[in-house]
Amino acid sequence: MKYLKLTAGNIRYVIQELLKLDLTRDKRLGISDWDKARGLSSNALSWVWYKEIGDFIGMTTDEVHSNCKIQFGLPILFSRKDDYVYDVAELLESIQFWQMPLEMQWRKIKAIAITSKFKTKEMSRYLEDIQNFYGVQGLNLE
Repeated sequence: MKYLKLTAGNIRYVIQELLKLDLTRDKRLGISDWDKARGLSSNALSWVWYKEIGDFIGMTTDEVHSNCKIQFGLPILFSRKDDYVYDVAELLESIQFWQMPLEMQWRKIKAIAITSKFKTKEMSRYLEDIQNFYGVQGLNLE
């Protein structure tokens, strides 16, 4: 898969790249607003917070990570409408994810990319949701 950033200044380049495609097989072409990918600093911060949360509530870092993916990440992901979201929803339904005990959900969600699919604004919302939720419980995440 190749992503191209289309701007008023590079439209000729994009056309050149399109002309290079092997069209013996059909291709999917989509155009959407360009969002910056999230930074590694937000990822690093989330892992610091998972540890702090785990220490605060008596869970392992991995358990907190999985729980946050379910509790905060999935609602953000499901607010989008794209092929990946539909695939994740279909997968979760097919394994009866929502009927599983929580510990089993934690194990299953580990293998599914959630936050790594977030754009910058989505990751910010994810972190804010975590911060607000645990802030009410008395844990100050900074």
